[in-house]
Amino acid sequence: MSETLPDNELVLLDGKCSDDTQVKVDAAKARIDAREKYAELTDKQAGLIADIVAYAISTQALGYHSDGYRHCECCGRVAGYWPYKRNGKYHRKGQPDRSKPQTFHGIDVTDTHVRIIGYIGLGCCYDCWCAVRPYLIEALRDVRAAIPESITGHQPRFIRYDNHKCEACGWQGHEGEMGRLDCFMGKGTYPGECPQCHAQNLPFNPPQIKHADGHTLVEVTNA
Repeated sequence: MSETLPDNELVLLDGKCSDDTQVKVDAAKARIDAREKYAELTDKQAGLIADIVAYAISTQALGYHSDGYRHCECCGRVAGYWPYKRNGKYHRKGQPDRSKPQTFHGIDVTDTHVRIIGYIGLGCCYDCWCAVRPYLIEALRDVRAAIPESITGHQPRFIRYDNHKCEACGWQGHEGEMGRLDCFMGKGTYPGECPQCHAQNLPFNPPQIKHADGHTLVEVTNA
């Protein structure tokens, strides 16, 4: 039920709800504060800043996906459909062809490689992004997270590495500490060698260094 409540009603549950619901309440409080702080923006744009900051703190990383999308939560923009170019048995020329959706340029900052085509997980259309970005950069200034240069305009101050464990010797650490091996096909390298016993993750062989729970945030000293 709490997922459908507006922010001004969600905050009434502050301190009187489950831990899961309290997370939503805290997010609602942050959006309300953002609307007062960023009065130059629309309520939805200000709320987006609060949501992105909360997401960055929670995941310790942001992504940056510039793509074509169909709906912007900030301004309500909805992409239509390309029209039929000629009459047909069940349609007339000029009517929307729902098999051919249009998209508009937008930005999604979720830190994931799994995305639904045309759907913004956390972000907005490009016009809203241009309005929000200057305020977002300032809001993210002291956040400890891996934030792409595409968002801030400068190189990331932090890198977030996945944790790993070596099955051969028991070493535990993150992939930034692992030795890098040449890719089997094509150019480039990948983290594939244990820094302690030098066991290697090689193609066509069972992995010696496996993913472990969590991740590690490392500050870039030369940033």
